[in-house]
Amino acid sequence: MSVERPPQGVGQRFAAVEGLRAWLAWAVVCWHIVQVTGTNALYPALGSMAGIAHLAVELFIVLSGFVVTHRLVTRPEPYPRYLLRRAFRLFPLYLPLVLAGSVTLGLAAAALPGLPWARDPGFDYAQTLRATYASQQRDWGTHLLLHLLLLQGVVPDSVLPYSSATLLGPGWSLSLEWQFYLIAPLLVGGLRDRRWRPWVLGLLLAGGVIFQLGWMG
Repeated sequence: MSVERPPQGVGQRFAAVEGLRAWLAWAVVCWHIVQVTGTNALYPALGSMAGIAHLAVELFIVLSGFVVTHRLVTRPEPYPRYLLRRAFRLFPLYLPLVLAGSVTLGLAAAALPGLPWARDPGFDYAQTLRATYASQQRDWGTHLLLHLLLLQGVVPDSVLPYSSATLLGPGWSLSLEWQFYLIAPLLVGGLRDRRWRPWVLGLLLAGGVIFQLGWMG
């Protein structure tokens, strides 16, 4: 997950928000450690960390939306310049990690049988990782193209299995953030304009209902 900071000299720096997002990110890291080591099978109480991690992700996204929206409101700029800055914030580090992740995912899948806890019935991460790697090998070109565009999170699993988790597992959160970057100026601009506000609110409400009904796959 990337950390977004408001520009110096524009509004407030929101140090408390940045600190909270750091704790939320570490909550997710801790759950992944539990997941990979299989300790949730050994200590069932640790399984509750999955719910904590999901909640942490949702709160992180809400806070990121607040920070980005604050910048758009306090420091408006042309859409191409805004998007270029967002791209340079994510892609220079993201792209090399995608290439590295495309190799290490296969290594991880191959190393799983050698883990002492690999045969534990409660260690369900092994099956998930193998299925993710199988999808990566089967549709390599499609996964690579989506990851290079940071749009892997747009395609539902019903269309392309494990689309957001191949090549670079944690990259799904950056894909989600990039999607928000793409539409944030339109949403914020529409909500600030009285003529467009009802239409934007209606679109958001309809999208929420469609998502809850499972029509997006």
